[in-house]
Amino acid sequence: MFVDFYRDLIFYLEILAAIVATITFKKYKHTPCRYFLFLLWLTVFVETLGLLRFYNYYYPEHPVMMFFRNILGESRVASNFWIYNIFIPVSYLTYFVFFYAFLKQIYKKWVLAILILYVLVVAFSVLYRINSFNEGYLSEIDIAGALFYLVCYCLYFYELLHSNEVLKLYKSLPFWILTGALIFNLTTIPIFVFSEQLNYSNHYRVVLNISNIVLYGCFITGFIINARNLKNLKITNL
Repeated sequence: MFVDFYRDLIFYLEILAAIVATITFKKYKHTPCRYFLFLLWLTVFVETLGLLRFYNYYYPEHPVMMFFRNILGESRVASNFWIYNIFIPVSYLTYFVFFYAFLKQIYKKWVLAILILYVLVVAFSVLYRINSFNEGYLSEIDIAGALFYLVCYCLYFYELLHSNEVLKLYKSLPFWILTGALIFNLTTIPIFVFSEQLNYSNHYRVVLNISNIVLYGCFITGFIINARNLKNLKITNL
């Protein structure tokens, strides 16, 4: 029951973040932050598919579940590892594209190199474990993505420290998005590294759940603050 509560809470936070991002889209549609609207709704879609495993377990004879088993196959409905093994690389690649679009030219080559290297890591991992693609998480993809993300964030923060933006960080939408993702990566890297030793225990789930709450809390806060800040600027300029 406790695990179900947090799973549902995070799912609703993901939907709320996507809705808030959609409502405030016109406030950032001309910035690289627009990529995150796609990522947020993709997250909602993936998490919805991920729930099929639970509904298939409790309601195997329901017509909806029989429909999805016919479309996706029994194994893909009974296990959702394949969904997240596809989604995780897409998620990190979206962040890397954002970094590439946002950072100055001097750092773009670093981000481009990281992006290419990450694609190679993903390709090697998928090819090496293609026969077990739906039998467990490809943790090396997650760990590599998180480590590469930390490098990109260091470049972002270094650039930030040498600009006037550092004086108004709390008003910056990229700061809220990227820092939320930074906190998520810093807290989840250890549990991904030792996931098998933890055997996906309650400690694993608690850390992952709290990290997700912080992540989507930062997203929602950033979109709201950005929208209010731009509204106040518009009123001031009248």
